[in-house]
Amino acid sequence: MGLFDFLFKRRKQDSDHSKQIQSEKVILESKSPLRTDKVISEPKSSFRKGIVSAQKVDLNNFSAKQLREKFIAFDVETTGLNPVQDRIIEIGAVIFCDGKPTKSFSTLINPGIKIPASASAVNHITNDMIFSAPDEVTAYKQFIEFLGGALTGDIMMCAHNARFDFNFLTNTLSRLGYDGDFKYIDTLSLARKRISGVENYKQSTLEAYFGLNNTEAHRAYSDAENCGQILVSIMDRMAFTGASPKQESECITSKKLSENELRVCAYIQNIIVESGGDAAYLRFRKSSADYVCVACLYPFIKFKFSKRGPYIILRKESTSKIALPSEPCIASEGGATFSRIYFSNISDLQPLISDIFALYKHNQQDLVSYLSEAPNSQEIVQGWMQQMISLSPADIIHLLSPDRSLVDPSSNRIPLSAITAISGADFELKTAFTLYDQGEAARKEGNIQEALSLFENSRLHGYHVPALYESYALAYRKIKDYEHEIQIIEEAIAHNPESAEVMERRKSRALELLIARQETQQRSIKSKQQAVSKNNSQKKPRGRAIIQTTDDGVIIKEFETVAAAVRETGINSKSIRDAANGVQKHAGGYRWIYKDCSSSQ
Repeated sequence: MGLFDFLFKRRKQDSDHSKQIQSEKVILESKSPLRTDKVISEPKSSFRKGIVSAQKVDLNNFSAKQLREKFIAFDVETTGLNPVQDRIIEIGAVIFCDGKPTKSFSTLINPGIKIPASASAVNHITNDMIFSAPDEVTAYKQFIEFLGGALTGDIMMCAHNARFDFNFLTNTLSRLGYDGDFKYIDTLSLARKRISGVENYKQSTLEAYFGLNNTEAHRAYSDAENCGQILVSIMDRMAFTGASPKQESECITSKKLSENELRVCAYIQNIIVESGGDAAYLRFRKSSADYVCVACLYPFIKFKFSKRGPYIILRKESTSKIALPSEPCIASEGGATFSRIYFSNISDLQPLISDIFALYKHNQQDLVSYLSEAPNSQEIVQGWMQQMISLSPADIIHLLSPDRSLVDPSSNRIPLSAITAISGADFELKTAFTLYDQGEAARKEGNIQEALSLFENSRLHGYHVPALYESYALAYRKIKDYEHEIQIIEEAIAHNPESAEVMERRKSRALELLIARQETQQRSIKSKQQAVSKNNSQKKPRGRAIIQTTDDGVIIKEFETVAAAVRETGINSKSIRDAANGVQKHAGGYRWIYKDCSSSQ
């Protein structure tokens, strides 16, 4: 017996069993008059009927650990709804590792029965398409090899409306003589618990909700891959890390919330209490990606203090209630159906109170159900709560008084009074945000002076987040204005202590560049001076120095060369040389003597 059959306890076939199988033929009928008979392998009585089970698993931090590492998303297309009488005609499966699809399996199957027109109308699979497809024995042998440890429950699986898919799968594998024990997550029931505000929970609706594209809906492979993406997106939204309780505790305690982050938490807790909610189970924690999660059993709100400024993540419909800057979320934050809403004061969140409270109520109802139904639920919940941050009424009072701006509108570059005059008490964050974006676009296009002007205007409107200062510094670095770069970095450190370490490194580099440039300039000046001095020291007159005298020997003037004497006196150069050489006595009425000869004379 081969290893494959041994692992899955398949009984050996009798030596003539294949002949018995070949004796049965089922002829597929079609509207087409020309068809070829297809031999269908149906198991005979000599086959051992397998024992296959499928167990639904709840999504929690323990199962999430396994899912984060690896899982298989799965989907089938069938001839009907009855898992005993009907058959699977297409299988699609995708292996996900670390939340990303890495390997896939897809095949049509010829089950030996005719596909009803009603089934083809849904999945668009026809009898002609499966005519040349592998039979069940061949297809499922390949599929079992692909599943690997999933058949024994070592690798978890997922499907949408998973009970339907696994009823068909377990019935088929059992009929073919396989044993198995599947463990799976049902994304349909999971979405019903964790996703609110959607019209229904069909896979196509959830695909639109998470911004997923399905070019071949109701085909097994495409549906399986998107089912896996939906599971990953839900885990991301619920902030499941897959860590053990000890690891999770270490992660939570190591990520301390800043005072500004605590003030946002306090504001959210306060509006929940004032709206009639109970804060007894409300807790806060900071994830490894620096998102602050507001949780009631599970996280229901996330916000983050980013380089561009603090923002809260809500459904994009919430943006219509406020006049604050916003942008679509990235995939790990929920995709295009969610928005980042930027704010400067916690009071900016006031128009969102009803949205925040609705999310809290949804989680609070789940918590009540969990506490009333799950065994040992109270101990489990209390254990998780102890690992997270809670705020007492005294903490709320302290953190919310006074209501300071989360983005400091003061600046050392322009007097505080000047900035206040421009921005007023409630400075225009949306205008400042727009100016910064325009400046960043100009900087990337190489229009540095325009970018610097826009950055300054954004700053004057009260935008003092790390992203602005970083762009400011990059612009100055581009034009090698290191003095202003250092100045803006020093202001950044004063306004944003949390980014001081990064900015200090940038400042050190700017200082190095500035010093290097000054040293280069000094070396250049010194080199020029030395060159001039050298030229002066090496410069020699072209000719002999000559002296103009009277007949009595009184020196009238010395000239460096005869040419110099000619230029000044206008006397013929030949006459001067002849007088100096004794050929004639005078030149121009004067006597002339070469200087190097005058000392000897």
